[in-house]
Amino acid sequence: TNPDAKPIYEVHDMTAVDADTTTQGTQWGTGGMETKLTAARIATAAGTTMVILNSNAPELIADVLKGHEKIGTKFYPIKNAVKGRKRWILSVPVRGQVWMDAKAVKSVKDKHKSLFCPGITKVVGNFQVQDAVQLCDETGAEFARGLINFTSDELKVVKGKMWNKVDIEEVLHRDNITLIGEPDHEPEQRETIVGQLIWLEKLAADGDAEMLQQQLEDLGGDDVPGSASGTAGGAGP
Repeated sequence: TNPDAKPIYEVHDMTAVDADTTTQGTQWGTGGMETKLTAARIATAAGTTMVILNSNAPELIADVLKGHEKIGTKFYPIKNAVKGRKRWILSVPVRGQVWMDAKAVKSVKDKHKSLFCPGITKVVGNFQVQDAVQLCDETGAEFARGLINFTSDELKVVKGKMWNKVDIEEVLHRDNITLIGEPDHEPEQRETIVGQLIWLEKLAADGDAEMLQQQLEDLGGDDVPGSASGTAGGAGP
């Protein structure tokens, strides 16, 4: 126990938590602090507020949620929490773990891609097709959950291998993977894209070729035919 440790009453960003989780759970508990933080990541990713509090005073949970009590720790849900199917995946009981190398973790976590056999380093547990599994990095730390396309026995045979089949099935499809502690940016991206399209449509309707050309260049698009060659407005050779 660290005598200089200070209590953390509120956590707004799970990714910024830097806590010592090496303390093991008690004989009567269900796990140490690492287990509790994993539960907090899952809850906040699903858009739920969570409180860690002494089990001897459950009646104080409401006061903690309202901010009246400075006890325990209150975890706030992340912005743009996952919804629908992605949220449901977090509620499915897990049957095992799939450990991945750093390259595979980056592909799934940062690039939001599907998982294939070569990046898998370890398979834990016994599971069937479409069971939920934990996705873990090289240290065994969970960062996502997903619905598996292989049984555990099949995956133990093919893990880490390159297959020559062109139609090889993903081990986990990206649509069936939910990242833990990462916000869902898709709603914001859709709003941004729709806004850009509306603005470009207005410029085209107004015949403002010069501004339209500039906007497309800013977006990385191709030149507007005729807008930079002096042929707009009916002018031509």
